[in-house]
Amino acid sequence: MEHKKISGLVNIVKLNQAAEILEVARNRTINRAFASQSPFLDWLLIGRILKVLSYKGQRFPTMGPRTAIGRNSRQHDFWRRLNPAAPEIRARPDYPEPLAEWVKNANRDAPVGLLFQQAIGRLLKPTSQADATTWGAGKLIAGPLPPGNTWRNLRWKLASKVTQAKAMLASRGNDDLSGVHGLSVAIHNIFKGMYQMRDRYADSVHREAMTPAMIRHLCLYAPGVVLHGGNKKCEGQRKPLFGRHASPSGVRKSQADGR
Repeated sequence: MEHKKISGLVNIVKLNQAAEILEVARNRTINRAFASQSPFLDWLLIGRILKVLSYKGQRFPTMGPRTAIGRNSRQHDFWRRLNPAAPEIRARPDYPEPLAEWVKNANRDAPVGLLFQQAIGRLLKPTSQADATTWGAGKLIAGPLPPGNTWRNLRWKLASKVTQAKAMLASRGNDDLSGVHGLSVAIHNIFKGMYQMRDRYADSVHREAMTPAMIRHLCLYAPGVVLHGGNKKCEGQRKPLFGRHASPSGVRKSQADGR
């Protein structure tokens, strides 16, 4: 655990150990109900991320507090809508087979990112199509989230590029903000898992000893960084911002074009 605190300027707790992250995840007083009275740099960081992960005045569901009205019912409805669509997606001849061939390294040129983006879109809208434009839109949304590239982000903001990208992906995902998040941000975690799966498959010795459950455990990636704000003041001080950092895993260069 690393705590950076300068009164009125910054108050951030950085966690990168599994036990610490689990403790914070279970703590009901730590939430995404970010407070406007946060220290200056904390609020700049929160504001930038919330600006990106919102659309038409609504936060993406992944950025809403646990106590948000209707949160549980919306999650239940979303789950209920997605489950019946999964068998149909798996049965499509143009979806699972190219991915399997890519994992087996039999088709290195398969556009894995686009296949996944299209599959996610079709869970929400059966006619959704993924192409270079939708992949570029996803990169535009995910791009400003990490720190750095201030001038590039400013140019994008002035040109409304991120807003336009969110509008495009919303149209491909039936205007569902969970879908927009999946098509732009979460998809990169799936992409990391696919590369991990291909690496594991290439190791024939370990491959034979691994069960599907073991593969799923190794190839499911959490977001690199998750932010939470404290619900209550700590010892009379302003609420700290908690940043949960997952184990580092570099995004491969080939992900730039969805391959």
